[in-house]
Amino acid sequence: MSTPGVVGSLVVPRGLQRKAGNRWRRTPKRPRDESPTFDGRLTRLAHSETQNRVTSVSTHAMLRTIVIRSAKTIVRRQPRVAISALRPSSIAIGQVRFQTTAESKPPLTPEQAAKKAALERIDDLQRDWDAKEIQYEELKPRTNSPTPDVYLIDVREPDEVIQGMIPSAVNLPLSVLGDSLHLSREVFLEKHGFEKPRKDQQVIFYCRSGMRSTSACDVAKRNGFTQILNYKGSWLEWVEKENKKQ
Repeated sequence: MSTPGVVGSLVVPRGLQRKAGNRWRRTPKRPRDESPTFDGRLTRLAHSETQNRVTSVSTHAMLRTIVIRSAKTIVRRQPRVAISALRPSSIAIGQVRFQTTAESKPPLTPEQAAKKAALERIDDLQRDWDAKEIQYEELKPRTNSPTPDVYLIDVREPDEVIQGMIPSAVNLPLSVLGDSLHLSREVFLEKHGFEKPRKDQQVIFYCRSGMRSTSACDVAKRNGFTQILNYKGSWLEWVEKENKKQ
């Protein structure tokens, strides 16, 4: 609250001045920065210096930010340049691949070729397979007029053969088939009573129901025989067909 002053016999509030005609008007206030006092001048100078310092600090901060960003950009770009320099060009890769595919293996020597062919034959013999089957209608004429070039082999055991055999067949049990095919021709003839079949001869296997004849075909193939037939109907089908005719 302002303290009143005394003008003559009147009490005048602070901030008012008298004017002609006994009228009072408010004295205009002087701005702080325009104060004629010494403190006002110091305040103005301090304010100006503060603004200059703020402007200088802002300028330095902006310059520092620009320098840091530029340095980061340079650091990030340098590894990319180095990696691209280490990568081989697509033209060089194409040339290397072309040269690699153009290289051919040296031809096999006669010994290597013979060894490779023998290994392929062994692999073919070891591979599982199903022999070609022969039906009763095809087998019946062959039994009526047998030829020495065709072997009809019964792979049942001797006690089963007593019940009967297909005409022109010889007995060579499955249990001894593998060992017998490794015998010499003389020993084979002496043991079984008939000539040992040649590997290029046609052999037809049968048994009681077709299971053992399938195994016999596999054994023969593994021992080098090439013309193998399987009468899968075997003895049971033969007896049934023959009885129907009677």
